[in-house]
Amino acid sequence: MDLNEAREQIRMVDEEMAALFVKRMKAVEDGGCDVAVLPIENSYAGEVGQVIDLMFAGKLFVNGVYDLAVMQNLLGVPGTQISDVKTVVSHPQALSQCWPYIQKHGFAIRSAANTAVAAQETASAGDKTTAAIASAETAALYGLEVLDHDINESRDNTTRFAVFSRTEDRPAQKQKGGAFLLLFTVKDEAGGLAKAVNIISINPLIVTKDAKSAIALFEALGFEQRHIKEGISENNVTDVRMKNADGFHVDVSQGTGEWTMIRMNVDDLEEAIAFLEARGFHKARHEVANKTIDTGSSRLNIMVSPSGFIFAVSQHVRDDE
Repeated sequence: MDLNEAREQIRMVDEEMAALFVKRMKAVEDGGCDVAVLPIENSYAGEVGQVIDLMFAGKLFVNGVYDLAVMQNLLGVPGTQISDVKTVVSHPQALSQCWPYIQKHGFAIRSAANTAVAAQETASAGDKTTAAIASAETAALYGLEVLDHDINESRDNTTRFAVFSRTEDRPAQKQKGGAFLLLFTVKDEAGGLAKAVNIISINPLIVTKDAKSAIALFEALGFEQRHIKEGISENNVTDVRMKNADGFHVDVSQGTGEWTMIRMNVDDLEEAIAFLEARGFHKARHEVANKTIDTGSSRLNIMVSPSGFIFAVSQHVRDDE
């Protein structure tokens, strides 16, 4: 399968998942069920865009946000050896979470609507050359064997789920340690988003212990390396900025842990920090991360939302582009 075929397959799966999420939300709106529990983001692969989009248009309330640890496994029909496997099938998020493992073994990939569907298809086909990436519980459900355990790259792989219902549960929102989601819209015009807090641009920032694999993934998706910064902060971090043909940026940093955050480039760092602190954000607790980091071309602070989501708020001091 070439890159264009993979993109088309992922697009089709995205459309299937969007339709499924709409169906789940409508079932709650129509009274067919009390709540819908849907994924909104993963600590390694990022947000679930289809659900985020629906949150703006739907009539439901979010009355709970829960983080669940996710451990992906390689599943095959009974008697399969890892050496037999040529292709793995799973949801695009699961494939992304396990990308270094997939690369290491040279597997081809195929997308499915979700991990359970991937396991069901694998079991039905009975083909030893095809394996699914899913949970161990799914293996038991469809009569598959676990060929390899915990193959996701991040040991702290977590998916955040939101609980949607027809009524607002205010007592639940006031519980100690409760989370919140902040959504807002702006006009579809040049500079519309920037007017919120003078934001210049927003892009993902991925901190990983295996930056090489992450960079290879984005290169396969059409991104090119723009520039590299070395020796950032006391941890001597190396950051690689990448850009695709549409002008979309992503930063990949070699680090000691696994985090996915949003890099918010602003016109005034202090103003942006004050704006976020007034809304419950705080600076990172870590003794290195809670300081203003000077990269030479920008000043940056790590800000954490009440629910634990991370922003890297950055003010450029000179144009490197």
